[in-house]
Amino acid sequence: MEHLWETLAKPVLEFSETLKTELCGAMRAIGVASQKQWNFLWLETDSMLVVQAFKSSILVPWQVRNRWNNVQRY
Repeated sequence: MEHLWETLAKPVLEFSETLKTELCGAMRAIGVASQKQWNFLWLETDSMLVVQAFKSSILVPWQVRNRWNNVQRY
């Protein structure tokens, strides 16, 4: 039974961790730009989910959603 759980859950957990890592990189860049009072920021990513997260925060994992919503204000 444990093997079945690992087979089904592991890809989802790895995907979630990857997305959180990519979102944290974007949030860090936005935070630095805000601290330096930069008015413009060019953010490049190859992650379509990060791009979509700017349009809909429902895609952002709950563990980082509050922080994501806060950096959206900048």
